[in-house]
Amino acid sequence: MTRKKFAIYLLLAAAVASMTACGNDEPEYDEYVSSSTAITGFSLLKNDKVLKNLDSVFFTVDLDNFRIYNADSLPYGTDVSRIQVSITSNGCKAMTITQSKDGEDDVVVDYLKNSTDSIDFTKTVKLTMTSINGLYSHDYSVKVNVHQVVPDSMEWALVNRRQLPTRFGSAAEQRTVEMRGTTYCLTRAGSEYCMAASTDLLAFKWTYSTPDFGMTPQVNSLTATDNALYILSNDGGLYSSADGLAWTSCPAQMTTLIAGYGSTLLGLKKEGSVYYHVTYPATVATAAAADFPVSGMSQAVTISNSWSEQSQALIIGGRCADSSLTGAVWGFDGKSWACLSNNRIPAAEGVTIFPYFSFKTYTNTWKTTKYSALIAFGGRLSSGKLSKTVYISLDNGINWKTGDSKIQLPDYVPAMWNSQAIVNASVISRHSSVVTEWECPYVYLFGGQNESSQLINFVWRGVINRLEFKPVI
Repeated sequence: MTRKKFAIYLLLAAAVASMTACGNDEPEYDEYVSSSTAITGFSLLKNDKVLKNLDSVFFTVDLDNFRIYNADSLPYGTDVSRIQVSITSNGCKAMTITQSKDGEDDVVVDYLKNSTDSIDFTKTVKLTMTSINGLYSHDYSVKVNVHQVVPDSMEWALVNRRQLPTRFGSAAEQRTVEMRGTTYCLTRAGSEYCMAASTDLLAFKWTYSTPDFGMTPQVNSLTATDNALYILSNDGGLYSSADGLAWTSCPAQMTTLIAGYGSTLLGLKKEGSVYYHVTYPATVATAAAADFPVSGMSQAVTISNSWSEQSQALIIGGRCADSSLTGAVWGFDGKSWACLSNNRIPAAEGVTIFPYFSFKTYTNTWKTTKYSALIAFGGRLSSGKLSKTVYISLDNGINWKTGDSKIQLPDYVPAMWNSQAIVNASVISRHSSVVTEWECPYVYLFGGQNESSQLINFVWRGVINRLEFKPVI
């Protein structure tokens, strides 16, 4: 082939290429070149002065929404103003990190040239990736999340405290129970009674009515099963109600109401000097153990566990038949009562107990695991003094230990006994780019008595902080 012919072929090839390019305004998509804008890995470099195992913190790289973030936030107080990072990709032409803050000039780091530069994650951080051929680029938002409050602290904020739901300015007695999604709070002032009912504790909306007892009730005996409310009259007569307003006499006598177990009411009846376990509807009565509490036990809680097919009703504390106090947990499994405690809380009456959660963060990975727990506090000791210590059990009441400082009651919550805790999962929402809703289990602490046995006319709302955090999806 002559040089002249070869030159003509080159010109023709160039013309064809030119016409192809002119017929398409967008550059031809090259999957390999575009993938060079993808981040394949992101992590923080080891720095024990900032946080142990900082390089173990897991980061999500969201290639759909161009976000990089750690779903499990770093501990409260972690300083992220000077953090070195490790970034990997399929190869790129440029990688820049821009740090922005209102009122300040942007700080830009060329990561390919200065990969050891520290990044200030207290500012807004943007990572820009440019493809190998320079035709494509993507901006990633990069966030190092740090808890803004101590996540595992139990918060009883004063701003969430409410007056007891009652028509009375100051009640003398109260008792609160929950049945079929409705919370009932019975209060007494003199010879008058008020029944408040709510299906929305978060909004604290109540309806108030005057119950028709037709007798003089023992306010502190109010107990709920799955389908009815029960209360004792002053002479030990048993009465039931479907709504807390109209009360009907039952063909039974009891000394103490203990708990509802499904649709069965569990109680005690004293005959002579002997206490018997009795139920309504009635079954065979059995003598109570000498160390079983006959009064002053906590409000019952119902739990399920992996080693029993049946749920258990649990109580803690109380006064035994010989007038001694106990700190034991007793459980009913549908057939009989048994003492469950290996070690116990200090002996007391009027202890408050509720099922809740505990969290453990493993510092080698900074992952947090959620555990079911029982929490107990309050009560009147044998000295007459009130306990304010919060105890926790991670094995359904068998073993107890003093809770760490994060779950102890704050100074402004008074010591109390005979209060009831209702755990209510309320739907809450947080606004971000969209409104996300989830259930948060708040604890509502009703009433209680002070050391002088006077009623505390407040309802406290508590929650472990992290339960209010927006869930990671």
